[in-house]
Amino acid sequence: MTLVNSAPACPNVLQLLEWFDSPAHYSMILERPVPCQDLQSFCDENGCLDESLAKKVLLQLITALKHCESRGVLHWD
Repeated sequence: MTLVNSAPACPNVLQLLEWFDSPAHYSMILERPVPCQDLQSFCDENGCLDESLAKKVLLQLITALKHCESRGVLHWD
């Protein structure tokens, strides 16, 4: 997240606000812009996306993934 969040930032990638290291795990505090909703919840509320909206969502996703890749970070999710 430090690599991905270094300048210049990408508007399609959440910013890391703080992180904590413990013996068993890392805890990351990420920004939560308003309005903010995960894609699954958005689709549950709105049904299938029409082609125009799906194109906008995929463009945001591809922009974020290209930004991560340009920083040498592979997103496994």
